[in-house]
Amino acid sequence: MTRHPVLHRIRRAVVALVPCVVLLGVTGLVEAGDLDPQQVKTLATLASYAKQIETNVRIATDGVGAGEGKPSDAKIRLARTRLEQPKGMLVSVREALAKLPENQADVTALRARLDASAAAITALEARLDGTSAGTTGAPTPAAPGVRLDYKQQKSLSDGEFHARRVANAAADLVELRKVVDATADKDAIDHRLVRAGMGTIEAARRSAVHAKSHLDPLPGNGAGVAEIVSLLATALTSIAASEAALTPIHARLSHLVDPAAYPALSDDVRRLRDLASMYRETDVFARDPRRAAVLVGEGPAARTAYAAIAKAYAPFLAQKTEEGKPVDAALRHFHETLAAFDAATDRARTSLPAEIDAEVASVDKLVATAVTESKPAFFVHAIPERVKALDGLVELQSALDAEAGKRAAATVAALRTALATKRDSLRDAIIDANELPPDRYTGPDRAELEKASVAAWKALEGDAEVLAVRIPSEAWRRETLWRRQNSTWYLIDRSSIQVQLLVKRDDRLAIIRPIDLWIDHQAGDVRKAFPFHAAKDAIEPQFFVRRDKIK
Repeated sequence: MTRHPVLHRIRRAVVALVPCVVLLGVTGLVEAGDLDPQQVKTLATLASYAKQIETNVRIATDGVGAGEGKPSDAKIRLARTRLEQPKGMLVSVREALAKLPENQADVTALRARLDASAAAITALEARLDGTSAGTTGAPTPAAPGVRLDYKQQKSLSDGEFHARRVANAAADLVELRKVVDATADKDAIDHRLVRAGMGTIEAARRSAVHAKSHLDPLPGNGAGVAEIVSLLATALTSIAASEAALTPIHARLSHLVDPAAYPALSDDVRRLRDLASMYRETDVFARDPRRAAVLVGEGPAARTAYAAIAKAYAPFLAQKTEEGKPVDAALRHFHETLAAFDAATDRARTSLPAEIDAEVASVDKLVATAVTESKPAFFVHAIPERVKALDGLVELQSALDAEAGKRAAATVAALRTALATKRDSLRDAIIDANELPPDRYTGPDRAELEKASVAAWKALEGDAEVLAVRIPSEAWRRETLWRRQNSTWYLIDRSSIQVQLLVKRDDRLAIIRPIDLWIDHQAGDVRKAFPFHAAKDAIEPQFFVRRDKIK
């Protein structure tokens, strides 16, 4: 008889899993004597299976009736079907029992029960084969009942075919329920297995409809009819019980694997990918210490976000669905990326104090050279730029080690004080050496940038006379960064550029007034302008330019 392909797959999957359930908790061989707690638990599990075997063998035996004669063909087929399960379980239970102490009294008693069940199965199969003692091997007369005509016999045969499909499905579902019952964490059950089980129930009910369409027209006292009707009724009762047990689990697992159950799925995957992109910048410690300081500061929040997302989607990922692959990939990528960033952080933490000390000494030496050799141009670009870079290193040191950061900040502050004194001694020479800022920007929004910058400065100094506008950069510089504040993640996505206004100071000098412009891409590309100086700030000599140099 051809088995339904869905039922066959279920049976094959469950048979592969049942031995794992039976063997759960079995330990290695030990000496005879008292059992340890785990072995006691294992023995109790095996005893429950032995009881199921005994019950099923008794049902199969009772089904063929008293005596030793060969039963009818219908009863033989039913009995063989009922023996399939206890025969398979008997092998698994014996294998598990063999791993317990051989001479322990309870183990010996259970082995005797299994032997008795095995003997009963052998005796019943011999009777079904017509080879038991007292039989001649001749066919047993048909069971009492009304003789069926040819068409009725064909209908009974068709009904039996579908009824046995239902019975096989019921047996498969019983095995599936054993696996489900033995799994403590129901969320860890493979949703495909349970979904296939629900499909088995649907297929079995369709087979039951077909079976009843063939059996219902037959006389209830027809030869062989009662056995098949009973087989079908028993199987449907078992299937109803399996459906009641599996339906809530199927609903739970279906919810777990439904992407719609995770409304933040897309946002969480995007955040993980963006965070991984941020922390992929392992060269940032040398390239942009200020950004590195921000990334180090956000590290604990990023780890917290990773852990929360991993926990929230753990049941979803355990089911290994196609929809879960992007989350799994994003989690793995972030974890690997952050590990590489942490390694770079450790290297920076080790090397940075010496790097700051060396740079302070180098700047101090450069200042001394500028003064002793009368090189005021050093104070225009080289020295200010290197002090600005030192500020970035101090920010990074503070993010890595707060106490070390305080010491570094004090060292750089002392350098600034000494620098200001020596720079003032060359003030006029520095001003004479200053050149116009470069002017490289040719973007289509240049006029807009100039207008916004002039307006920003005149908001501070209304009567300011702007003599020229210079834009040193060739293009806007874009920056993206996730930050966490008040338990909420928000994305920074902005572009910046600096415009430098040359504002009249007097008839001889102009002052360079830098204006920082920003575009907030998260707020509809809103533009804002922020003056670098306040109107009453003391101005360092490198910000002055002689007016005769302005063309």
